[in-house]
Amino acid sequence: MATLQVESRERANSAEVRRLRAKGILPMALIVKGKGTRLVQAIQKDVRFALRSAGGVAVFAVSVDSEPREIKVVIKDVQRDSISRDIIHLTLQEVKDDDVIRISVPITFHGEPDAVTKKRSSLMTPLVSLEIYAKPANIPDHIHVDLSQLTDNDKVVVGDLKLPEGVSTHIPADAVVATTFHMRAVVLETPGAEVAPVEGVPVEGAVPVEGAPGKPAAPGAKAPAAGAKAPVAAAPAAKAPPAKGGKK
Repeated sequence: MATLQVESRERANSAEVRRLRAKGILPMALIVKGKGTRLVQAIQKDVRFALRSAGGVAVFAVSVDSEPREIKVVIKDVQRDSISRDIIHLTLQEVKDDDVIRISVPITFHGEPDAVTKKRSSLMTPLVSLEIYAKPANIPDHIHVDLSQLTDNDKVVVGDLKLPEGVSTHIPADAVVATTFHMRAVVLETPGAEVAPVEGVPVEGAVPVEGAPGKPAAPGAKAPAAGAKAPVAAAPAAKAPPAKGGKK
C-alpha cells in the first residue's frame, strides 16, 4: 500500500491557498477519528503517485509530519478545477481495519456481444460504478462484467454481478448495468411536404376541368386536339363596384 507524506498547515485565505498550488503543493483536510479535522498539505506529484498506486479505489496510508504511525485513509471528497479538471483539494478520512465503509468502485467491461459486432444491436452502459459496503481489506479495485454473452435486446443487471466475499451493495438488483437494443430503420416524414399529383387521380381541393383527364366532356363538346393543352378553369368573375350614391 502506498504511503503519502503530508505536513500540517495553518488555516489560510484564498490568496494563500492559490500561492500554495502555484508552488506545486496541494491543500488537503484529514479527518482523524476522535481528533476532528486537521489541515494538511502534500506535494502534488506525490499525491498523483499515491492515487495511481492505490489502483481503482483510493485506499492508502498517510504519514503526518513524518510520524512513525501511519493512518489508513480513503478519499471522502475531491475538488477539481472546472476547466483543467486538475485536483485542487482533497478531503481524506481515516478508516480502521474493522470499519465497514461505503465507497464507489468502478465497473470494468470486457468482451463485445456478437449482436453488436455484427451491427444488429447497439450497446449502452448506464452504470459505470457501483456503491458498495465493505471493510478496507475487502474493497475490490473494480467490478468485472463480461458482455460477450449478451444477445439482441439483452441486459446485465446489478443482481447478475458477482461481488467478492464481504462486499454488499444497496443498489436495487434490477438496476441495469449494460444493455443491448436492436437497431431499427426509421422512416422520417418531412412535415409540410407536398404530394405530386398523379395523372388521373384528382388532388384534394382541385377543380376538375371539362375535357381534362378524369372529367368527362360535356355533352356535345369537342374533344381537344392531339397535343393541345387542356383548357384552364376560369376564375370566378369579380363583383362590380357599387353604383355611385348607392348603398354599400
